[in-house]
Amino acid sequence: MYLTTLVAAVMLVPAVSAGDDAQMVLVSPGVLRALADSVTLPSYPISSSAASHTGVAVVEVVVSPSGKVTGTQVLESPDEAIADAVVSAVKRWTFHPFLTKGGAIGMKSRLIFYFRAVEGHSSVVDATVENPASRENRKPNPTPVPTVTR
Repeated sequence: MYLTTLVAAVMLVPAVSAGDDAQMVLVSPGVLRALADSVTLPSYPISSSAASHTGVAVVEVVVSPSGKVTGTQVLESPDEAIADAVVSAVKRWTFHPFLTKGGAIGMKSRLIFYFRAVEGHSSVVDATVENPASRENRKPNPTPVPTVTR
């Protein structure tokens, strides 16, 4: 079942690096995160925290067939210091190779991070692993859902 899900979440695209005729797969953030071998969360820059800068940072990531990050582009960030922290952290990530019948190929995807400050405490959350908005808004349902029997 995992393989079926993985295949459904990818699309072959031309490689983005100049002079490279190889193909790479465009994968969903969930698939990329599942293939992550070594992960370092971005640090919350002191200047951003002091200025109460919060929000979402989105970075596009290009991963080589060997699993190393070879390219990043920040698509959205609350400020420049947060953008720099995200790029610095993501460049240290490593991934398991994406294997096809022809061998390992590169990947391209996006990673999303939430930079939050709650009651004076700053935190960074990997949105692919946990969606803080859904967790905070989730309320237990004390009433059981009725079932219909015939």
